[in-house]
Amino acid sequence: MHSSIMDFGKRVLNRDMIEGKIILNIGALNINGSWEGIIRSFNPKFYIGTDIQDGDGVDLIVKAENLDHIYPSIFDLIISTEVIEHIEPWNKAIDNMKFLLKVGGVLIITTRSKGFHYHPYPHDYWRYDLSDMENIFSDFDILILEEDPEAPGIMMLARKISEKQKCLDNIKLFKVDKNYKKL
Repeated sequence: MHSSIMDFGKRVLNRDMIEGKIILNIGALNINGSWEGIIRSFNPKFYIGTDIQDGDGVDLIVKAENLDHIYPSIFDLIISTEVIEHIEPWNKAIDNMKFLLKVGGVLIITTRSKGFHYHPYPHDYWRYDLSDMENIFSDFDILILEEDPEAPGIMMLARKISEKQKCLDNIKLFKVDKNYKKL
């Protein structure tokens, strides 16, 4: 996790958002930093970290695109830091995040933009820009949407305002592969 991502978490996560709430962290494997300590310091009612492999910070091994078997509208806060660029069916993963979040709940996503190097872990597929996030989350109230000041990327905090979800099937993203070079 870049220091700017850790700083974003410290800036936006707060007691009102977390205390007594049900939290889902998608991509929770702690490889080089995690918000788990910040979150747990605010005493959530329930916290679960998911990832595609077991390790530090992971409570449940599951792909983000397969989370649709969990009850709808159950989470108060869903976090996904540096994950969605690694998910080929990105739209299914984001649909699941929207499906699992309560109306009034908060979604925090950080991801990479054009200009960030190819980084397969285990795969790397997409780059997002501000307009992509505005389009994808036009059914949410976007409270913060900004570029990462440290490396090409996006940081977003948004609130779910309705059970109705925008169809993401026709949104096209910038695709990367092993031949992708920084811009």
